[in-house]
Amino acid sequence: MEYFSSTAFYVGVFIAAVSSATTLCFCLICMMWKVKILEVVQFGSSWFSIFKDKIFGIDFKLGWLPFGSSMTPLGALDDPEERNKIDPSNLQYALFSKPKYVKYLINVTPLLVCIISFFVVIYLSKVNLVAGTSGILDFALNTLREIFRSNEHRADFIVYAKEIISGKNHIYFSFLVADLLYIALLIPNLILNFLYTLAKFSEKTKERLQILAFLLYAWIIFWEIPKFIFSLFGFTKSFIYTFSFTVGLFTLGLVFFFTCVFILKNIEQNLNYKSEKR
Repeated sequence: MEYFSSTAFYVGVFIAAVSSATTLCFCLICMMWKVKILEVVQFGSSWFSIFKDKIFGIDFKLGWLPFGSSMTPLGALDDPEERNKIDPSNLQYALFSKPKYVKYLINVTPLLVCIISFFVVIYLSKVNLVAGTSGILDFALNTLREIFRSNEHRADFIVYAKEIISGKNHIYFSFLVADLLYIALLIPNLILNFLYTLAKFSEKTKERLQILAFLLYAWIIFWEIPKFIFSLFGFTKSFIYTFSFTVGLFTLGLVFFFTCVFILKNIEQNLNYKSEKR
């Protein structure tokens, strides 16, 4: 019996690469439109962070929960309370002071990165673009439907999945399916972000929508998906796959985070050294 899944490990690496690339795109957008970045977080950092550093006035935090990465710009919320918290000299660097399309671009970036990564992996897997995309999309839709169905059809789905996966690269195929499922989760969030920008929605309505969305995502991620995985593989295999996936996720995430911190820290020190010499 194997105690580590290389397929789940590499899928974790791929997912971490997509998440890190998304955060990097967020930062590039902010730099292009001169939006001040307050915080960059790698992995979830609820309650505490494993590592903290401040570089160029930006808080870099390394979390401990395997929930991707994020970036917090100045003035992400456009409301009177948020504006009062910001120093008047910094208002020009707030996100709400920029054209609306900048915020829309930030909101749609995760979806764009996932779509681009999907076709990059399709290319790397050397399958026919049309046939490969169609087959994986069909399997992902069937998987999404199966997640919310009862276990009575699970045996038929397992037979169907084995037939589809047979002869394919399990690492590429697993990532592509996971990528499509993540896109399916991103679309409702994108719609909600668009609704938040509409003036006819009050702040209380927006808060209720946020709470509702959080509860819905928590139910899917922490109940429906784990229940589906356990019904397919059993507890032992599911634990091995989850552990291997998490190791892959943290491996790439840690390399990305500390590489960025090291490079930026050295740039900051060199700039300080040159200013001192002057």
